[in-house]
Amino acid sequence: MYKNLKEMITNLMNLVIDLSHLVKGHFELTSEQNDAFLNTADVADILNLSVRTIQRYAHSGIIKYKKVGGTNFYLKSDVFALLKNR
Repeated sequence: MYKNLKEMITNLMNLVIDLSHLVKGHFELTSEQNDAFLNTADVADILNLSVRTIQRYAHSGIIKYKKVGGTNFYLKSDVFALLKNR
């Protein structure tokens, strides 16, 4: 399938670049909708809660999240809606 290790590494690097463009495009689409993604630490700061509490909220469905890689991201609008309703 691959002639040598160099070709295999080049193909893997191209796949990583393609994936990064897909992720970047997803975030840009969200930004165009006047919304942004926040990570767990940012959400914890905004809501004045611990990171662990935010994780519990996410897993119990109190706040929606998207997982990219191993990181949870939250829509800013969802975070502020939760803040408003607390």
